Amino acid sequence: MPRKPRVPTYRLHRQSGRAIVTLTCRLTGKRRDVLLGEHGTHASHKLYDKVIADWIADGRVLDAEAAEKAAQTPGHETIAALLLDFWRAEKARYGVGRDTRLPSQLYHVRNAIRVCRAVCGREPVGVFGPRMLIAVRDNMIEQGWKRSSINAAVRIVVRAFRWGVKQERVEPTVITALACVGGLRRGEQGVEDGQRVTPIADSEVEKIKPHVAPQIWALVQLARFTGARMGELVQMRAIDIEAGGDVWLYRPPTHKTKHRDKDRVIPLGPRAQQVVRPFMTGNLNAPLFSPRDAVRARKAATATQGKPRRPDQAQNPKATGRRVRDAYDTSGVGKAIRRACEAAGIEPWHVHQLRHSRLTEVRKAAGLEAAQVVGGHTHAQTTEIYAERDLTLAIEVAKQTG
Repeated sequence: MPRKPRVPTYRLHRQSGRAIVTLTCRLTGKRRDVLLGEHGTHASHKLYDKVIADWIADGRVLDAEAAEKAAQTPGHETIAALLLDFWRAEKARYGVGRDTRLPSQLYHVRNAIRVCRAVCGREPVGVFGPRMLIAVRDNMIEQGWKRSSINAAVRIVVRAFRWGVKQERVEPTVITALACVGGLRRGEQGVEDGQRVTPIADSEVEKIKPHVAPQIWALVQLARFTGARMGELVQMRAIDIEAGGDVWLYRPPTHKTKHRDKDRVIPLGPRAQQVVRPFMTGNLNAPLFSPRDAVRARKAATATQGKPRRPDQAQNPKATGRRVRDAYDTSGVGKAIRRACEAAGIEPWHVHQLRHSRLTEVRKAAGLEAAQVVGGHTHAQTTEIYAERDLTLAIEVAKQTG
């Protein structure tokens, strides 16, 4: 969920001893100090409320003439304003509301926008060009981003300005100029490549079982048996499962390609059904794998074992309590797996490797097209990223003809 715009604070102007508030123009980035009278008085607070209300009503713009000019002149508004509107348009395109979980693509969009705003957000749109785009890219390099992430983020920034062209807020020549900035090549500017995702052996997966909650272990097994994305599995509900026949069909409420009007159906075979069945009780609309159930079971086990509580917990049981969500998210599952790997004393692995393992297995047994369908990919080239090539056939050919 994007952060709410901050409201300027009421504060003391030390030189004069009076109250002051500083307003910032959303379009130009310019700032204006407004003195409110004697600090701490009721009148100054009342005037502060009026100043803030008027500023918000004017769209957080200080100069109405500048606002009108910005609306009529492409490139006059700030880069930050353009990126903010692009972010809202992207959320609308993916159908993301205030209480909706962000899909993984929007996390990448948000990260790219944040860097661009930090580097040049107050500059006018019209001055953005290849040099400024390279400055944004250099900032990502300084932060230690991997090469693939940097190239993807640069493409997102260019896409934001291409969207601005369609809105007639950016000159078309800007896109032509930005196209001159190519992606980073391997080893360029000392940027490291990310580690290649590989399948994970079942023996390694089994080692974390004693160190995770039953709900996390069920999600791990489902990812291994179905090849589904973890973001599709954490939202699983009983009402979304057609439990008739030898193979059940699970339709995720939201998924990666929903905004493209693509259907996503995940078949659940006998092993996956065995994992899901114990959790299909209670409310049909509730997530099957709930952190609340995990916390409740852990507390019950602790009480049964008679484990002493810490002094601070004994005095105030709610002092250390945290709000527990109704469902896991991919980040939470990943953190649980990393902690379990540390407890088991093994090399950490992540949920994407489970998907790679399943799609590699399907490709070896039934071919690339089957792996493409199981993975929910539109293009086979995407499936080849996840499903490792089977060298068995190449080895047989080498034996016979090599």
